[in-house]
Amino acid sequence: MAYKNIHDQFWTDPKLKKLSPNDKYLFVYLITSPHSHYTGLYYLPILFIKEETGLGGAVDRGMKGLGGGDLVRYDEERNIVFVVNMMKHQTQGCSLNLNQKKGVVAHLKRLHNSPLIQDFLDKYGFIGFDYSYTPIDTPIDTPMGWSPDTDTDTDTDTDTDTDFDYVSAFTVFWEVYPKRNGRRVGKEVSFRLFKKIHPADMPDLLGATQNYAKESKGYAKDPERFFKNDHWRSYIENPDIGDLSPEGQAAMSNIQDWLKENEDVEK
Repeated sequence: MAYKNIHDQFWTDPKLKKLSPNDKYLFVYLITSPHSHYTGLYYLPILFIKEETGLGGAVDRGMKGLGGGDLVRYDEERNIVFVVNMMKHQTQGCSLNLNQKKGVVAHLKRLHNSPLIQDFLDKYGFIGFDYSYTPIDTPIDTPMGWSPDTDTDTDTDTDTDTDFDYVSAFTVFWEVYPKRNGRRVGKEVSFRLFKKIHPADMPDLLGATQNYAKESKGYAKDPERFFKNDHWRSYIENPDIGDLSPEGQAAMSNIQDWLKENEDVEK
């Protein structure tokens, strides 16, 4: 468990006093999110924010509002967020030892050359990081929200190479997958494994997820185990769209439309 520092002057800051209650809530989430990194620069898809805060469409408006006040910047291509002043408040005035500096460099290398890395270096480069940012044209979109010193996943398979909207499909999966002890864990790893599923298998996967949710009765496996060795195939059943929320129904319709338009896609 990681604790985050929030200064007692947080609520009297002139920039924050101008924010709406929802935007203040969103800003606190970005600081305290379980995906966050003390640098303030980390991987965080909008989908995760919506699901974990319950703000829905207000997240899109809120991110724009926070960006307008230069409190937060967001790289939509790579799903990287930069909470601009976060590191200053999480590191006792940006005082880092040599090992901490090396840890920050290792973290930056895992952010797929997001242009926000340069923004970070422009603000905190005075600390002395042994890192030089070189822009590239093509981003890598594999989610990498976990810390480099705790990631033990050595799976090197590449994601399925299509223009399929995996984010929308994952919205349905994460909504349907059963909670264990009141919560779901391993979202980043689950998303990476989810992206290895062929689009043509999506109806079967989502149907299997619904069926598993009905059978698990509160004793669900972690989603990562559901994917390993194609365990999910044991629960294949046609999905019932009517069981989904309006957002999930729309996402499922988009999946089905995509499959109709790409009937020649081979597994």
